[in-house]
Amino acid sequence: MVSIESMFGLEETKETNVRELSVNKIFPYPNQPFMNYSEERLQELADDIKARGLDNPIVVRKISEQEYQIIAGHNRFNAVKRLGWNRIPVNIKELTDEEAMIYLVQSNLLQRTNIKESEKVKAYALRANALKKQGQKGQAKYNSLEKISESEQVKPRTLSRYIACNNLIPEFLDLLDEKKISLNIGEKLAKLSHKQQEKIADYLANSEHKLTLSEVKSIAENQDESLELEDFIGTEKKTPLSDDKIDKKVNKILNQLTESVDYQIFLSQDSLNEEKVTGLLKVLIIEGIL
Repeated sequence: MVSIESMFGLEETKETNVRELSVNKIFPYPNQPFMNYSEERLQELADDIKARGLDNPIVVRKISEQEYQIIAGHNRFNAVKRLGWNRIPVNIKELTDEEAMIYLVQSNLLQRTNIKESEKVKAYALRANALKKQGQKGQAKYNSLEKISESEQVKPRTLSRYIACNNLIPEFLDLLDEKKISLNIGEKLAKLSHKQQEKIADYLANSEHKLTLSEVKSIAENQDESLELEDFIGTEKKTPLSDDKIDKKVNKILNQLTESVDYQIFLSQDSLNEEKVTGLLKVLIIEGIL
């Protein structure tokens, strides 16, 4: 696997400095998209560090004369503080704001397991924004969805859906994590205003209805806030069968019936003919009864 450093040419062009720093000089990256470990998992990490030591220094960058910002290693830093350490080994890297964000996202995506969908949404959106800013500054490296797709091994279309979902309200991001809505549905919902999203979320919270892609498309195409959700949700109709498909279904049923002695007796006793039976079957199929 290609290292993060080599992706940005940091091994050759950026200063790397490994040493120990006081934990009081180190601060978390603001609004980083990845969730911190649970109390239980953090304690397990702390116990492991206590027993074996810190295998890998955390990665930081200098943001002022006496302050450093964590780029990779937030959970290791929290575990070390829990152990009461005053100092921690760090790998100091010289990074721009955009490079720092890309490094943070990439390191977490490469090293973490069980990343939530909502974390991917925020991470990909932040990275895309950082790359866009790099492009505006004339830094052409990694400034397209295709390039992100290569490094993440995610199709550009899927990547685009994740980034679009960054406009979802928290309730729908939770449903995305719980796999109660798909990424496709999330992308369509993200096109709605937050007010409309909240209205739909409230509706779903008080019903057992499972939102479908076609329902969301209908809402997105008719963004009239005076319309009631009941006009779009739970009113889906199946696509009507073509005459050819109806005939095929009728013939299949008739073929099964003609093999039955009871069917022949039924026709003779009730003075019915096959034409009438065929007509009845068509009505039942069209109405969705058969």
